[in-house]
Amino acid sequence: MKLKTNTVLTVIFAIVILLAGYARIAAGSDIVLASVDYVDSKFNELNVRISQISSGGTTGGTVDSNTLTRINNLEVQTGALQNDVDDSKKRVDFMDNTVRNLSDGTVWQVVKVDPGIRVLASDTGEVILRSGTARVIGNEHNEGISDLTSGRELKNGELIEKDHHLLIPRGDGRGIITETVCYIIYNGLYYMQ
Repeated sequence: MKLKTNTVLTVIFAIVILLAGYARIAAGSDIVLASVDYVDSKFNELNVRISQISSGGTTGGTVDSNTLTRINNLEVQTGALQNDVDDSKKRVDFMDNTVRNLSDGTVWQVVKVDPGIRVLASDTGEVILRSGTARVIGNEHNEGISDLTSGRELKNGELIEKDHHLLIPRGDGRGIITETVCYIIYNGLYYMQ
């Protein structure tokens, strides 16, 4: 019941490196960056070596129960590390989308909006209706949006005039709802429903 020393040492060394990297990330002492492909390739290599050892494949021998228990524990820890990598990927994607949305919210952008879609301000926003028909959506306190062109407040349900500069003061449910296909110009953060 002997294993080749090189194979066992290689597997243990790879696992120790992975666990040490995970411990450094978890402790927050250093930020370690690695590509997802690199991490995935290392997990795949580790899984292949563990499979070879547990099946007695290229090692030329069998494995005792103590070693199998350690291998199973390492497989569980590897699964936990894979979950952490997946969670990290999700966080990176979320941060990427957030940064894109924030950068998009600092410039005027032309948006095509289909009929029946609500465009609601996430925060203070400006909107100009370029074509189509749309109405105002007020908040729960019956406050509307400011028409800066005409100098008056547009109440919930009022028709929006084309080429008027509108100000949505807060992201409290106010915005516009389209009746036809509309093109708007929007400055600020918004979401559609």
